[in-house]
Amino acid sequence: MRNGDRAHKIYRFLTAERAYPNLFDFHPPFQIDGNFGGAAGVCERLLQSHLRSIDSTAGTINDAAFVAYRPRTESSKKYVATVPNHTLAEAPYILHLLPTLPSEWPAGRVDGLRARGGRGGRCVG
Repeated sequence: MRNGDRAHKIYRFLTAERAYPNLFDFHPPFQIDGNFGGAAGVCERLLQSHLRSIDSTAGTINDAAFVAYRPRTESSKKYVATVPNHTLAEAPYILHLLPTLPSEWPAGRVDGLRARGGRGGRCVG
């Protein structure tokens, strides 16, 4: 949840404690989906593009994004699903760049990541 250092700690545990150096796990039966999931997790920490904008005039991501679950009441810890209307299918995607960058990665680069949508957009804070 936007906590880069916590995400990095979990990833380090996965790679150091639960996998060989080639990222194969050592717990039979061998399941490649967990290994691919670790790589996908790193990509998600650098770029997220799964949210869609419901308000093109919003100034923040929280105001623009469609929220799939809302609290039942103001103080409720129980959530209910909300159903989007048909216009959400055509709404532009919201890009989060470096949403969970850990402090251990002060510099670097990545090539080849692609965001959903492939259309132009606008930046919001």
